[in-house]
Amino acid sequence: MRTLSRILNRALESVLVTLLLALVALVSVDTFLWTLFAISYAELAEVQGLLQIWFGMLGAAYGVRQGFHLGVEVLVSRIPKGLRRVVSPFGSLLVGIVGVLLLRYGAALTMQVTNRLPASDLPAAMQYVPTWVAGALIVFFALERVIFGAPPEERPMAAGAEDG
Repeated sequence: MRTLSRILNRALESVLVTLLLALVALVSVDTFLWTLFAISYAELAEVQGLLQIWFGMLGAAYGVRQGFHLGVEVLVSRIPKGLRRVVSPFGSLLVGIVGVLLLRYGAALTMQVTNRLPASDLPAAMQYVPTWVAGALIVFFALERVIFGAPPEERPMAAGAEDG
């Protein structure tokens, strides 16, 4: 499970970097065209929106794997060090439940939507695919945390989180 998790994590990092680069390129082109020529393409806006959805959802899954969650970190850092080891699996379990909900309802939405986006003519279901993909990854990464604890290569979010 740990090996698969590392492979998925590396792949996820690559996909996120690619999505971000594509998003920056599209926004730059869109801004350039609008600024210099007052031209705007609706297709660019739709694709940018899709990339943002994919980036946000996959970024959430990446955050679960890396242990980056500001809200959880604020609570966990206030718990005494000895109690953190007991509480941590329950937090991961709750995150996993959210992942199950994302997977279930994202898949249901993907199956129900049959129309196409108006400007780009892409399937509108593409807006919901990242929800269940991220949900599946979140479930996997949360389950890894429940079973094994934090991955050994995890980078802590707050430098002083282990103190106190």
